[in-house]
Parts: sequence; structure tokens; C-alpha cells
Amino acid sequence: MKPLRYHPWRYHLSIAVLIIPILWAGDFLHTFSREGIGVQVFETKQIGPWTATLAEKYHAPPYRDPTGTMTKDFAVRFCEGCIDQFKAAYLKVGKPRSVRAAGAMLGGAAYAMEAHVQFPPKLEPTDTMWLTIEGWDGKLHQVSWPLTEITK
Repeated sequence: MKPLRYHPWRYHLSIAVLIIPILWAGDFLHTFSREGIGVQVFETKQIGPWTATLAEKYHAPPYRDPTGTMTKDFAVRFCEGCIDQFKAAYLKVGKPRSVRAAGAMLGGAAYAMEAHVQFPPKLEPTDTMWLTIEGWDGKLHQVSWPLTEITK
């Protein structure tokens, strides 16, 4: 019968299998507030026939994405049952000129749609975050939040 040998890689692998899910769960739990959509939830606003609540996904400054653009993650929760009533929703810093320049498209789960919003290199105190919704009838509905409230 062969003697049992010590394999350090098995020990390290078992530690990783135990710790990685714990770290992931900790990060996951820190990304949600009591409302369940982000760490900092902003005022719920009326946008056309719907309501929307904007939330900061992570409490951190904008980060540089692979293209070099400053980006920040946001989530939006719409009123219950109204997600099927519009075609698309977009988030953008600064007022959109048209649907083609409406910003980052929201996607993901219906109860907390997410977007990676690009920030301009220089922010002005009067800048705002705009939510644009395109209805199935082609009409656009817009609402804004002041960036001074969002980027505290």
C-alpha cells in the first residue's frame, strides 16, 4: 500500500472553493439598499404615465472603462407591471438631443434595470442625469435628477 502524500495544491484549492463564494456574497450584499436596487436610492419621479426610481449601483466614484471613458453604474426601478408598456429606456448625463443620442440603454431584470452611464470629462454644477423612455407609440418621455444630488 502506498503512503499518503501531502499535496499543497489540494489544500489551497479547497480554501479557494470555500472563500470565493463568501467574498462574492459579501460583494453582492453590499450592492443593495433596503429597496433592493442599489446602495443609494434617489427620489422616485413621474415620467409620463409611469414612475421611476434611480439608484447608484455602487457607492464609488466613476471608473475608467476599457475605452478610457469615465463610467458609473446605475439602476432604475419602474412601477410594478409597467415594464411591458414601453419599448426602451435610456440614462444619460446631459439632456439628450434625440433618441439616437439618448445615452446608455437600460437592461437586465425588470425590477432593477441597469446601465453603465458615461460621464463627461468635466462636470458642471448644473449638469443633470436624464432618463428617457420611448413608448410603443413612439412618444418620448423624459425626467431628470440633478447631478449635485447624485455625485455627493
